[in-house]
Amino acid sequence: MSEEELLRLTASVKFNSEHAIAKAIVEYAENKGVEIPRIEEFKALPGKGAYGKVGEREVYVGSVKLLEDLKIRVEDPKIIELQKQGKTVVTLFLQ
Repeated sequence: MSEEELLRLTASVKFNSEHAIAKAIVEYAENKGVEIPRIEEFKALPGKGAYGKVGEREVYVGSVKLLEDLKIRVEDPKIIELQKQGKTVVTLFLQ
């Protein structure tokens, strides 16, 4: 999957969110000229992220905790290192 497609899916789910990081993602996508499609079934997941259906894809965007709640193990050393540095990691999961 291309970086543009990842950004398109992430921005589409985050488009309806009021969170500062979500707004930054959407603004970045718009500045890059990425088309942000409408989503169906938007659902905020407080403290974790958001869910939406983009076309036929179910898309989850949020924290590592969101992935853990979806029973997805996160063992990527880069993610772990960024978290240790106190940085926010945004994840994307497609179904």
